[in-house]
Amino acid sequence: MIYNCPNCLKKYTRKINYDYHVPMCRINTINLNKTQNETNEEGNDKLNLKEIQIIIKQLVAQNNKLEDRVKKLENANIKIIEINQRKINKLEFLNEKFKLQQLEFNYFITQIEFTRKDLEVIFNTGIFKGLNYLFNKLFVCDLSMKQPFIHFRQDKNLYIYNDKKWKISSDEDYHLIINTIIKKVIGEFLKWKMENHEKIINDDDMGILANQYQMKIFGNGKNIKQEYLPFEKKINIHINSVDFNELYKSVIN
Repeated sequence: MIYNCPNCLKKYTRKINYDYHVPMCRINTINLNKTQNETNEEGNDKLNLKEIQIIIKQLVAQNNKLEDRVKKLENANIKIIEINQRKINKLEFLNEKFKLQQLEFNYFITQIEFTRKDLEVIFNTGIFKGLNYLFNKLFVCDLSMKQPFIHFRQDKNLYIYNDKKWKISSDEDYHLIINTIIKKVIGEFLKWKMENHEKIINDDDMGILANQYQMKIFGNGKNIKQEYLPFEKKINIHINSVDFNELYKSVIN
């Protein structure tokens, strides 16, 4: 059986398709410029409850399809952005978008504060695990870019801010980090020995403990610098990293 639309004469072989088409077609063919009297005279322009329900279902379905399409376009756009970001020179991006006014990396290193609690961590764990703890505590990256260093996930480089520009850290920079922290560790240890001088001299157990602590401070005879070569693989894994995509989006949006 053939079903003909009374409005546009379109033919349908399936009743369900015909029933869904007719209400929407009637809306499209109603003359919006008709007077109220003309509309009242033409009862065909009125939609019954079933037709209204069909129209609502169609509009909901169309809206859902539109939302799905928008989401797909948004996801595709995000993927394109991420692909483009991989090609971005991160160093150039940092120098273009983030110029710090005062704080520089070398100055930041000299201002590192080493506490008695930090020393106790080294007493308990040894210098190597203690350094890992300190790197994780001192080198905290975030998207505020207030710190003179940044480390991105899945990036082997540590970017530091020195001489009013960003650069990729060198072996000399890693040596500076290690040397500065070790000097502060030794300085705090010497303070601890001075404070406990009498006990160390007069108490054998305390003297043995002080020697054990000293051995831990100096790596039990191991060369601390050699132990941390190559530096970037040892230090960077203990630095809190950020997602470059998030930083990039925060700037371009």
